[in-house]
Amino acid sequence: MAKQDNVNMMIYSITNKQSVFQIYKSTISFEKLITQTLAQEPRLLFYIGSYSVQIHKNSAFSLTSDFDVTMTYNESAPDNIDQIIIDDGQYTLKNYTSLVYPETFYFVTDDPQDLTQRIHNSYNDIMTKYEGIYGLSTQYYTFDKISQKAALTATFNYCMPIPQLNQKIRQAEFKANNIIKDLSRGLNLLPFIKIYLAFTYLQQNTSYDHRGYNNLLADLESCKLDPAPHISYGPLVENRGICSGIAYAYKKLMESFNIECMVVHGELDEDGSMLHAWNLVKINNQYYHVDATRGIEQGVCFQNFMKCDSQMKGYRWDQSIVPAATGRHFSYDFIEDWLIDHGEDLVDAGIDSRYVFPDFIE
Repeated sequence: MAKQDNVNMMIYSITNKQSVFQIYKSTISFEKLITQTLAQEPRLLFYIGSYSVQIHKNSAFSLTSDFDVTMTYNESAPDNIDQIIIDDGQYTLKNYTSLVYPETFYFVTDDPQDLTQRIHNSYNDIMTKYEGIYGLSTQYYTFDKISQKAALTATFNYCMPIPQLNQKIRQAEFKANNIIKDLSRGLNLLPFIKIYLAFTYLQQNTSYDHRGYNNLLADLESCKLDPAPHISYGPLVENRGICSGIAYAYKKLMESFNIECMVVHGELDEDGSMLHAWNLVKINNQYYHVDATRGIEQGVCFQNFMKCDSQMKGYRWDQSIVPAATGRHFSYDFIEDWLIDHGEDLVDAGIDSRYVFPDFIE
């Protein structure tokens, strides 16, 4: 049988995860045959767990052999080979522009350490859009005898199973839509007033979940025991959350108001460095920082509301993955002046005065 025919037979058998198959009249050793197979279809490396082969010479003088192959397959491999990505040395998670709660990515790569670094470098970019993720793990393996490439998986860790998370997110979206209807009273509000009302609502209706935060400091896995404060569901439905849940809740409210918003993950210097999350909102083609967690439970705190990058003292974040916040016009001072002149009109039109003129401002 021609060499290419044997390669094609190997590709077919491994792709279909056949546990036992035969190769006839090979003119090369099995190791060379499987090496050539993986050179032609490197994604198959992900399928192979281990193998054994019995060799049968066709005759004492023959240059060909038959192989009886027993193959075991990698249990973590995907069912469809098309799910496996061949890394071109440039891949990051940013290559995916429309993820729907990703779980596991499968790669074949020449340089697993470099790919792992590229994946982790783009992790926070995914976190600006998707809630419920609390970590990313990668692992890889190689078969040095038959391929110089490595099979690598990158797996997102979620605070709950995806179906349950999707259900909680839908409930949060439903609640956000209702909150916005109650806040706006059907009025055609200016964008900066929408940003303001969502902020004052969230700060006055959310309790900071200190137990959830302390548990998270002790063990990241603790978020699985009580996921609510870590996602938008907690602040919007149960009125409790930590910074990540509050930031995703604010994002939900902004999306219900049709205002572009993302979550920023970084660090905050406050008695040492601590992980923190807040938001970027877009208005008039410029971005502003909004931190709805700072000062929560102490009244409404505008210390870090509608700020540009240079005004976010004590905050650190990867500025390569989020837009620069350069907006200055729609500052809190501007909004406060506007409310002095027009706030009573909003109250007269039916908007709750607690959110137009909060009782306690820090």
